[in-house]
Amino acid sequence: MLTVNPVNDAPYLVTAIDDQMVNASYVLKVEVSSELGVLFDDIDGDELTISAMLENGDPLPEWAEMVDDTLVFSPMIEDMGCIDVVVKATDTEGAFATDTFRLCVEGYPVSAEDISAETFSVNLYPNPARNNVNLEIKSSGYGPVDVSVYTITGKEVLRRNFGNSSLVTFSMEEQVSGVYFVKLQKDGQIAVKKLVLESK
Repeated sequence: MLTVNPVNDAPYLVTAIDDQMVNASYVLKVEVSSELGVLFDDIDGDELTISAMLENGDPLPEWAEMVDDTLVFSPMIEDMGCIDVVVKATDTEGAFATDTFRLCVEGYPVSAEDISAETFSVNLYPNPARNNVNLEIKSSGYGPVDVSVYTITGKEVLRRNFGNSSLVTFSMEEQVSGVYFVKLQKDGQIAVKKLVLESK
C-alpha cells in the first residue's frame, strides 16, 4: 500500500509593494493584508501571518509600527534617508515568502523650507508627558504662535493661539495615551514635534 504524505507549499508573492516616499512629520500607511490573493497567496490555503523588519533583519525603527494589517510610518526630520523594509508572510508550517520595498523620508514640504535653526527652534518638554506640555520657542519674529496637535492618523485634537511668547503651555489631560504630533506656526515658519503622551 502506497502512502502519500502531503507536502507543504510555501506562500508566494502576488503583488509587490511599490517603493514609498513620505515627508518628515507626515504619516504614511502601507497596507500589508494577510488575506490570501491580495499581497501573498498560498496554494494550500493556509492562514498567513504578516510581519515586517529591516532588510538586515533588524526590527523596524521606533517611528514605524504594524497596526493590524497596516504598516504605519511617522518619521520626523531627524529620520531623513532611506530604509529597505521586508514584509514576510509565514504559513502555519513555518514556510514563508517575502517582499522588499524602499521607504525614503524627505524633509518638510516646500512650505516649511524656510525653517532656520538660528531664527526658529522649538524645545518640547516633558516628553513623554502626562498632562501639561511646555514649548520653549526661540524665534527672531514677533508674531503670535499657533499650536495644533494631531493624532498619528492625522486628526486634529487641539488648536490654540498664543501671543508672542518664548514659553507656552497647554494641557493634554483629555487625550488618551499614544503618539501625537505638535505643529507650531509663527511668522510663516513651521515646526513639528513628536509627543508621546502617557496619561494616568
